[in-house]
Amino acid sequence: MKKVLIHITDRHVIDGEKMASELTTVGTLQGSGDAYRIAYTETDDDFQECTTTLELEEGRRVVMTRSGPNSTQMILERDKRFHCHYSTPYGDIAMGIYTKALRSCMRSDGGQLNFRYTIDYNTGYVSTNELTVTVTGIRN
Repeated sequence: MKKVLIHITDRHVIDGEKMASELTTVGTLQGSGDAYRIAYTETDDDFQECTTTLELEEGRRVVMTRSGPNSTQMILERDKRFHCHYSTPYGDIAMGIYTKALRSCMRSDGGQLNFRYTIDYNTGYVSTNELTVTVTGIRN
């Protein structure tokens, strides 16, 4: 397991309005070949005390798990739709996640994940999202 710098760019469109946010934090990276695990603690006020883990499986599937007060597990695999539950302090929400694209350039010393997906709720479209996760090693 290596300590790494993680930079996340989140772009999404909700009701025609484009929004973006960025986060840079320290986390961990482990794995090799086409299987990696990236983990970090959230710093956003809405997600404090939450840990997010991205597990890349076979270079083509990402399982994103957030544990803590706001928890969820999303499965992202190109051209597939999965259901997930998102737990919030106000109750649980059932959502559908459809992955349009997923690209991985991960290596044991860092790299990049990029995925685009849509979210629906109650069978109605909610948003289009693009997440880019860039991982770089930290030199001691």
